[in-house]
Amino acid sequence: MSFSDSVREELYSRMNDQDKKYACLYGILLYCRTFTASRIRLQSESPVFAKLIPDLFHAVFGKDVPLVLRTAERETETGMVQFVLSDPEWIARICETYRIRLEQREIYLTNLVNNSTAAFLSGVFFICGSMVEPQKEYHLEFVVPYMNLANDLKNLLTNIQELELQPAVTNRKGSFVVYIKGSEGIENLLTFMGATNASMNFMQVKMFKEVRNQVNRKT
Repeated sequence: MSFSDSVREELYSRMNDQDKKYACLYGILLYCRTFTASRIRLQSESPVFAKLIPDLFHAVFGKDVPLVLRTAERETETGMVQFVLSDPEWIARICETYRIRLEQREIYLTNLVNNSTAAFLSGVFFICGSMVEPQKEYHLEFVVPYMNLANDLKNLLTNIQELELQPAVTNRKGSFVVYIKGSEGIENLLTFMGATNASMNFMQVKMFKEVRNQVNRKT
C-alpha cells in the first residue's frame, strides 16, 4: 500500500459523524474533475474509495441516489474506481444543498459547520490529493481542475494559523497543482486532517533519514 493510500484509509476511519461526512463529500464534489448539470464522475485508484463514496452519499442524501459504479474498460484504468451520477434532477439537488455554482465553483465556508474544515480537506485529498513516498521526498499536492479553486484551497490552507503552511500553486498539463514541500508542514496537515498515525510514521521516516545522513557524513 502506498503512503497516500494509508493516509486515505486512516482518514476514512475518522468519518464517524454526520457533519464530517457532509463536509468530506463537499470537498470531493467541489474538487472533482467532471461536474456538469448532467454528469458527475468521481474516480480514484484508492481501494477505500469504493466504500467511501456510497457511505458519504447515503449519509447526506439517503440511499436513493442513483450512483453507478463503473468498472475499468481500458488497461490504463486497471485499479480505477469510478462512480457516475447522470441524473440531472439529483445533480441539481446536490448543487442546491452545497450551493455549488457550476459556472464557477468556489469554497463556501458556511458549508463547513462545527469545525469540519479538517473533514473538508480530507475530501479534497481523497479526490485530488497525493503524496510522494516520504523515503524519497517530502511533497504533498492537490491536482485541481480550475485556477480559482486552486487559489481558494491555497488561501484556506494558509489561513489555518495552527498549520503555519506556505502552499504554492503551479500549472501542470492543464491542471493547477497546490503543493506543500517540507516535512513540518506535511506533518501538521496530516495531523490536522486526522491522519495522526500516518503523521507519526512520516516523522519516523524523517528521523531515520536524518540519522542515516549523519552516519554517512561521518564516514
